[in-house]
Amino acid sequence: MLILPHKTACLYCFLSSCETVYAPPVIGTTPGVIGVMQANEALKFLLNIKGIPPGVLILWDGITVTLEKCAVERDLACPVCGDECTAFK
Repeated sequence: MLILPHKTACLYCFLSSCETVYAPPVIGTTPGVIGVMQANEALKFLLNIKGIPPGVLILWDGITVTLEKCAVERDLACPVCGDECTAFK
């Protein structure tokens, strides 16, 4: 998920909205796949090439080799990135 301060949800917004976070076992190749995907999205962002929109979380399932996209909403009352926070202004 591309996080832009005061424009998209931060990790605190995402994790505080989850009741539980399911973390299945990691297959050895998963970190490599995720790392390549992150590097690819970072390059597209830096080169101003259209990629996955900011604030959209990509979930990778290495068992079924599927991707799922879900939007993560910014919490305006978030202590990390909310409107009252001045850390990134």
